[in-house]
Amino acid sequence: MRACWKAIALFSALVAVWPARSADLQLSPVSIQFTGAEKAQALWLMNTGTQPLHAQVRLFRWSQADDEDRLEPTQALAASPPMVEIAPGRTQMVRIVRREDAAAGDEQSFRLLVDEIPVRPAAAAGGDAPQAASGSGLQLVLRYSVPVFVNDVAVPRDAPAVGVAGAWAGGDTPTLTLANPARRRVRVSHVVHEDAQGRRTVLVPGLLGYVLSGQRRRWGMPASARSLAPGVIKARLQDTAQEYSLATISGAP
Repeated sequence: MRACWKAIALFSALVAVWPARSADLQLSPVSIQFTGAEKAQALWLMNTGTQPLHAQVRLFRWSQADDEDRLEPTQALAASPPMVEIAPGRTQMVRIVRREDAAAGDEQSFRLLVDEIPVRPAAAAGGDAPQAASGSGLQLVLRYSVPVFVNDVAVPRDAPAVGVAGAWAGGDTPTLTLANPARRRVRVSHVVHEDAQGRRTVLVPGLLGYVLSGQRRRWGMPASARSLAPGVIKARLQDTAQEYSLATISGAP
């Protein structure tokens, strides 16, 4: 069972770096924040295609351990309705409802998975209604993974990241490791290398990922990072344009 949730987490991490637009299913917003006594938030699903589509909405508690994202079933949040059929050109609201009050202190983290489910036309299925596609392989058309955070107090999206510590490991498989001692997550994006002359090399042009409250996360860097000159690894933290120096590369490349 753990392998299943780890596989979901890995797939979700990959999907999370894509824009929330692909095929005929679109969604908004791309992240959800509960604060204080808020009990519900709206997720909007849109069908931009010419055929009806079916989607399933599920929620998981999100944690990090051993440099991996992990998802586990949760009853703390619920989606209503959890299954939807959306006509062409129409929009469907799904309510994301809190079943538990936010505990004082550390932020709670969740992942909301939206799966588009393929169906067979009624005629092909031999019935009056569309039937879910079947088979031995994975039958998902599209999956979105939306981060959901629950706090006891309001947290500005551009709140500064405090105390984040980074470490760089070079060699054949370069990695960047970040530790987040704060009570709130850190969003990491736009990772670059800057050498002593100010020349910059883009390593990750968009979202790298999150480091959850009190956790550590390590990411592999692209092959181009194997031969970086001495310099500094920088990235944007949270939803701001400000760059933070995260790690130093010293010595010969």
